[in-house]
Amino acid sequence: MNRENKHLQSVNSRRDFLKVSSIFLASGLLTHAEAKKIDIEKLFAFKNDSKKLHLYSLNSRKTVDIEYYANGKYSKDGLNEIYKLLADRRTGEVAKIDNHIIESLYDIQTTLNTSKPITILSGYRSIATNNQMAQHSDGVSTNSYHTKGKAVDLFVQGISISELHTVVNDIHAGGIGYYPSSGFVHMDAGPIRTWVG
Repeated sequence: MNRENKHLQSVNSRRDFLKVSSIFLASGLLTHAEAKKIDIEKLFAFKNDSKKLHLYSLNSRKTVDIEYYANGKYSKDGLNEIYKLLADRRTGEVAKIDNHIIESLYDIQTTLNTSKPITILSGYRSIATNNQMAQHSDGVSTNSYHTKGKAVDLFVQGISISELHTVVNDIHAGGIGYYPSSGFVHMDAGPIRTWVG
């Protein structure tokens, strides 16, 4: 095992791993092929034997409070309930949601330590739904990570958007959009970058 991969295994958090691996990729010390071989779930033994998410969809008005990880593995039924809650708001189409997004939602929930669910404004979007939204808003990308199941727009009742933005910045490695006037934070599993909308 080379020195860079040994260092990656010593990283203590998923966010740190993603940051470090991004640096190695950018510097050429780790190739994309090598990065794909790294099994993040094996590198990181989850601290808890059980993980639950408490989510509320503003579009469907439905709530889930469900265990999605137990006994060292993801629960297919639990994940499917999360996927359903984050379904396309117009068509109801369900898609797999990237595990990095799910784990960041869990980290947000744990950090905020609130009994309120995380409210999801937008999860998965079909290409048709996204294109329709893009026609009416300059802020919607035609190549949105929402269409790949790799993005959510969220807020938490009783938590200011500035506080939520700070928490997301602290724990999430990926795209983070801050929309204070609209009252939500965007989070995606794309490259690390930030913007204000």
